Amino acid sequence: MHIAIMKLEFDPETCARGQDRKMLRETSQKIRERFHCAVCTSSTLESEGIASLTIAMFGDRQDRLSQHLDKLADFCEGTGIGRVSEELTFLEDLESLFELSE
Repeated sequence: MHIAIMKLEFDPETCARGQDRKMLRETSQKIRERFHCAVCTSSTLESEGIASLTIAMFGDRQDRLSQHLDKLADFCEGTGIGRVSEELTFLEDLESLFELSE
């Protein structure tokens, strides 16, 4: 079993101004329904003006999980929220994480 945590930051110049918070919430809900994952909206939108989403997913195979993450990033850009300017991804096997804690 693998876990993936991905943070997507959107280019402020391509984001829809004035509706960022609403668009983030709507996009988060669409992602949850389509990709069956956990989504958290940006906490830096008001302070820094950068819209971002953090997504967590589990999967049985690393390659399939990586494919889902790629599709998810493409989906976000297609929703009109803006162009992804930065993508940070943590992808790890859960068993190896537990071995580190021993």
